[in-house]
Amino acid sequence: MLDIRILKADGKTAPRKEVVSLYASDMDYVPFLRNRTIDGDGTIHLKNPQEPVILHAKLLIPGFGFLWVTSDNCGQGYIGDQKIDFIYDAAVSRICDVKKVIEGGGFKPALKCLSLLKDAETMLALGEANPAKAPAYHMTSLAAGLWAGEMAAVARAEARIEKQGHRFMLFGAGGFSYPYDDWGSHRRGRKQILYPGMPDMKKNYDSIFNYATLPFYLAEREPVYGKPEFAYLDHLQDAFSEAGIITKGHPLWWAHPAGMPEWTKGLRYEDGSLQREIKRTITSTVEHFRGRTQYYDAINENHDWCNTYNLTQEQQPIITKYCVDCIHDVDPDAKAVINTCFMFGENAAEDCTYAGPT
Repeated sequence: MLDIRILKADGKTAPRKEVVSLYASDMDYVPFLRNRTIDGDGTIHLKNPQEPVILHAKLLIPGFGFLWVTSDNCGQGYIGDQKIDFIYDAAVSRICDVKKVIEGGGFKPALKCLSLLKDAETMLALGEANPAKAPAYHMTSLAAGLWAGEMAAVARAEARIEKQGHRFMLFGAGGFSYPYDDWGSHRRGRKQILYPGMPDMKKNYDSIFNYATLPFYLAEREPVYGKPEFAYLDHLQDAFSEAGIITKGHPLWWAHPAGMPEWTKGLRYEDGSLQREIKRTITSTVEHFRGRTQYYDAINENHDWCNTYNLTQEQQPIITKYCVDCIHDVDPDAKAVINTCFMFGENAAEDCTYAGPT
C-alpha cells in the first residue's frame, strides 16, 4: 500500500479537491480505479491492482498553474509499501524527465531552461538542509522544473520543425455565426449575434483561419423526431465553401442534455434504441453533407460527466466506435474525430456515470 501526503508550501495538507484527485496508473498511463482511504490529516492510503504504478494529482502549483502533476519515481514507478511526499517526488521526477529530454539531443536548450533546472535541484537541496521549510522548497522546485520542461519541449519542437520543414495544418475556430449576417436568427434557440461594432469579422476570419467548426448539435439538427433541419447548416457550409475554408461538423452525437432533443430521453443501450437512433441520425446527416464536409466529430465528450444514458465504462468505447463506423458506412473518405475532454483518461479512475456512482 502507498501512503501519500500532498502538502502545500506552508506545510499544510492540500485542499480536499486536490487530495481526492489523486489516482494511480500503470506504466503506460492507463488509470486504475481509485481504491483508497483518506485519513483526517489528509494521508491517502492507496491500493493498486498491479505494480509498478505512476501517481497523478490535479494541483494548483504556485508560480505555474493548475494542472495534472505526475510522479513516476524517475521512470521506475512505485512498488511495495512506501510513504510518499507527493510534491517532493513529483519535483524529483520532473527533474529526471527534463534531463532525459535534454540528453536526448537534437536541440540546444536555452540558458533560462538550464538555469531553471538548476534552481529546481537547488531547492530540493535546501529542503533537505531545512526540514521545517522543506514543503516550500519542494513546491518551488516543482514549479521551476515544470517551467524548465516547458521550455525544453518547445525548443525541441522548434528544432524538429526547422529540420523537417513545415507541414500543412488546419487552424480554425468555431464558425457558428459566420458569415456574420442576419441568418444568425435562423439558428434554433440561439440569440442573434451580428457583431455590429465589428464589420470586418468575416474578413478577419478568412484572413486567419483555413478551418471552421459548425454546430451539428442534434437538438438543433433534429428538434422534432424524423424532421431534420439543415437550412442553417447549409447556409454556413455554403459560405465557408465559397471562402475556401474546410469545415468540421461538431458533433454528430453528444450525450449531454444541453445538446439532445426531447425525443432522445427514452433511448436505451440495452434494447438497442440508442444504437438505432445514432445510426439513423448520423446516416442522414453524413448523406446530406457528403462531398461538402470532410470532417466530423463522431462523438463528443463521451465521458462519465455527461453520460446521460448511464453507459458503463465498457460500453462507452463500444458506442464511440459505433459512431465512427456509422460515418464511414456512408462516406468512407470522411475523417472521423473523437472529441475528448479528459486528455489523460483520468475519468476512468472514478467509476461513476452522469447520474452518479454506479
